[in-house]
Amino acid sequence: MKKATAFAPASVANVAVGFDTLGYANAAWGDRVTAVRTSALGVKVVSITDFSGKPLPFDLPKDHLKNTAAVGVASLLEHTQADFGLELTIEKGIALGSGLGGSAASAVAGVFAANALLPSPLKKIELLKFCLAGEKVASGAAHADNVAPSLMGGLTLVESLEPLVIQTLPLPKIWTLSLREHVEVKTEQARAILKKEMTLQESVIAQARMGAFVTGCFKNDLATLARVMKDDVIEPQRCHLIPHFLELKKAALAGGALCFSISGSGPAVFAWFDSKLSAAKVQDELADVLTKKRIAFDSAIGEIDRNGAKLV
Repeated sequence: MKKATAFAPASVANVAVGFDTLGYANAAWGDRVTAVRTSALGVKVVSITDFSGKPLPFDLPKDHLKNTAAVGVASLLEHTQADFGLELTIEKGIALGSGLGGSAASAVAGVFAANALLPSPLKKIELLKFCLAGEKVASGAAHADNVAPSLMGGLTLVESLEPLVIQTLPLPKIWTLSLREHVEVKTEQARAILKKEMTLQESVIAQARMGAFVTGCFKNDLATLARVMKDDVIEPQRCHLIPHFLELKKAALAGGALCFSISGSGPAVFAWFDSKLSAAKVQDELADVLTKKRIAFDSAIGEIDRNGAKLV
């Protein structure tokens, strides 16, 4: 193969109870990267557009040392001692600073496309460390709660970064609603405002909720998930970055959402439901709130994507 195109889905990270550890794939949005083999060594970003080929309303670096897809691909080629180079065409379906894992999706799509062009492609799980190298360029920190679900699909738990260990959790039978207001929240800013320490009580509560969350997933116990999917540590520190967050949360929970919290660093938010009908009802209610306040947004309802990155 001389050319390959891959799609990587967006992701919802943290999932209320799992800061920097939990994430799930959301195929309502995603990025595409096309990789073309060249005789010249190295990685070059040819263009960055939206899916229709139009210029983006925000700037992303083409520099191969700063672009997440290029860095991830370069690390893969170096590891495999490839005797060819690659030109990358990046199509963004995830807005910058949206809280939906846009930098991770570009890295994952780039690495997945490049892997298809290798004489002996690596397994999916083996690609994770190269995707993580690309994500680190954008966020300034190595955290796999976006790249893991975007690459692997499903609901993932980052057990450890060194060594890199990812656990796949059973998918509860839920519908998920994601909503993104058209404002930007920079990951660096959202991380910088967090306090560096937790109280002993906060730590105990957080551990108990994570344990109950995992139990609820294995048992498909929605009542348990609804009871424990609460974030009393990170969410209160970040919710002011998202316009009308508390009003949206109140409306969602009153409408039957099992949970409602921030996706990644925001401004995207997510909610879980036991039926598609309930999700659609709340989607309309939240749309009404934001429309009255003249805030642009987009939203989507779906099940958690099981596939992750794929060739298209």
